[in-house]
Amino acid sequence: MVPRESPPSLATNETLIAHKMADKLRELDRRSGVSDWRVHDFRRSIVSIRAEHGADIAVLDSLLNHASSATRDGVIGTYQRALLIEPARRVMALWDGLLRNAIGLSPEPRSCTVPVRLKGAEPRLAPVA
Repeated sequence: MVPRESPPSLATNETLIAHKMADKLRELDRRSGVSDWRVHDFRRSIVSIRAEHGADIAVLDSLLNHASSATRDGVIGTYQRALLIEPARRVMALWDGLLRNAIGLSPEPRSCTVPVRLKGAEPRLAPVA
């Protein structure tokens, strides 16, 4: 759990990050009118909503990075090592669409590019889908 109280003022990156997170959490509390929530509530809600919209439970479980759960017991938990990258991308695109719809944005995100630097190569732009 991330505390909502600002940590003691120490000049380290960790305390600065914790301080900024505490500020953001207090701002979320103020804007939402809800103060008794935890970051884990987001994980639970996101997975539940995506499952209600047809996302595969095994893919959702993989996104949560649960080492042992109901979908990875026994033989599956022992032998299934697939990363499920493409199904995970589809689930994340589903979530993106649900969020965009909820806040009134266009359903299709704008295409953008990010700089990519390969070891020993000049920087180049790579499209982000």
